[in-house]
Amino acid sequence: MIERILNLSVTKQSHQISFVLGQKILSKTGFDWTEISQDSLKINEWEDLKDLTLQPNEKIQLETKGYVSGLYTSNEFIWKFSFIEQKDCFRAFFSVVNSKLNECHIQNPLFWDLLKKDTGLFIFAGPRRSGKSSLIAEVIHKLKNEKISLTGIHSSENEITWPDLENIVHLGSEAIDYDLNHPVYDGLERIVVDTNSLKKLEKWIEMCEQGRSVFITVTAETVQIALQQILEKLSPGLRHRFFNKLNGIVVQKLSGPSRVPIHELFLNNSSEVEQIKNVAQQFKEVGILDLKAFSNKTHQSLNQSIIQNLIRRQIDVKTAFSSSNDPEELDQLLKKMGL
Repeated sequence: MIERILNLSVTKQSHQISFVLGQKILSKTGFDWTEISQDSLKINEWEDLKDLTLQPNEKIQLETKGYVSGLYTSNEFIWKFSFIEQKDCFRAFFSVVNSKLNECHIQNPLFWDLLKKDTGLFIFAGPRRSGKSSLIAEVIHKLKNEKISLTGIHSSENEITWPDLENIVHLGSEAIDYDLNHPVYDGLERIVVDTNSLKKLEKWIEMCEQGRSVFITVTAETVQIALQQILEKLSPGLRHRFFNKLNGIVVQKLSGPSRVPIHELFLNNSSEVEQIKNVAQQFKEVGILDLKAFSNKTHQSLNQSIIQNLIRRQIDVKTAFSSSNDPEELDQLLKKMGL
């Protein structure tokens, strides 16, 4: 029964499932939760769910600590799961993880040129569960065709989400606190910090100043929010060093039932480099960031990405407006284009 529910949810383009003992099972398609079963989840079905997905050591952790998380492979799909079993709360949450690398559809040449640089900082932002890790994995997989760089990955997620390449070294999340000159970093040319955190940001800036490339993931829904989070953590001197090494920021969101990736980009365009550095001063003086002052070469809005996907018929108009963070601007842009 549980296996059937997992398979049924995928056929309905659902990407998340909520199991709560005594309640109906819910699945999420796009932005909406719907009931996927007519009956409430019974205790024997809860036990079947654990038997299906949990390894013996995971069951022991659930029994002793009251929670556990991990990955379960069902047919061609990989599910990330978390279980809670505490007093009156028996709950499991499943979300689909992309099991195969997809072609990255960001068609901005400057974006790819900046990613190929041997040194500098690149921020990968987006809401939770927006595929930031998968995007970095796609980028690393594509960049290896240009040049093989020995890449160290700090990640709190299971390593199965990363491509199986000889040039990847998994450092784990605990090693983040190591000094930047620690032997663990010897020979590494690119560092990926996939923890959705700005912890040790000064360390990563210094690594870029040593000549390395650093990719960092953060949880932020827009470029503006990502920049504000960063600037609030940095002293004035570090802000200047940050912009000297910043190559770009990409925000990824997943749109519609098919979870089509859409992107907002902020890129270190050499013709506007002084204006980019002035962002820190602007933030210090008025506490806000005006990204509309930049050209399309530096700042590609989310709406521009939405329009590109509309033209390619990857999403429909309803999905476009529900995904936009500025629907009024999107409406004006579509009218200008006669769409």
